Amino acid sequence: MVIKTIVTGPLQTNTYLVINEGGKDAILIDPAADSDIIMEEINESDVNLKAILITHGHFDHIGEVDFIKEHFNVPVYTHKDEATMMANEKENLSLLFCEQVIIGHADHFIDDGETLDFGGGLEFNCIVVPGHTSKSVCFYNGAYDFVATGDTLMAGAIGRTDFNNTSAKVLGNNIKEKLLILPGNTVVYPGHGYKTKIKVEKQTNPFLQ
Repeated sequence: MVIKTIVTGPLQTNTYLVINEGGKDAILIDPAADSDIIMEEINESDVNLKAILITHGHFDHIGEVDFIKEHFNVPVYTHKDEATMMANEKENLSLLFCEQVIIGHADHFIDDGETLDFGGGLEFNCIVVPGHTSKSVCFYNGAYDFVATGDTLMAGAIGRTDFNNTSAKVLGNNIKEKLLILPGNTVVYPGHGYKTKIKVEKQTNPFLQ
């Protein structure tokens, strides 16, 4: 399994290209911005893109969803509430940053606990973690011990909770109950910043003590 981090956009969002054990198929998590950079990485990796997974509907995580979807003709997966946010420039916060990001639709609405299996080890347990947004989704791969957390859990931090439908208490509790119970060596791939491990955040993250 190869996980490539592509940092794009004004908020330095992490987009992840996750390539399966055979090196032929891949999924893309949160195509944020700068489609040329994302496309270059996909093409250089010479993979068959199977799907786009969206952790949540904020504009800085979804800016290139429609472009990538149309170019590769792949489905988009996210929670229904997040899909609604993606299509609303006010709710996805793009207007707040003087931009206009409106994403058409998702093809598959994720439920908490659902498993997505794209073959070759690209299997993800979907963990809905409310707090930063209404229904943020984390994508956990138990076979390879990693989880993509979007803006829920980050190295030494948690997601912002000063927007609509956010709550620091709700987010903190959900992280403790749904993410910190994962194996300690699980690698966390966050929406911003550097990767970390569950055991490190459990022991040292000041927002979770």
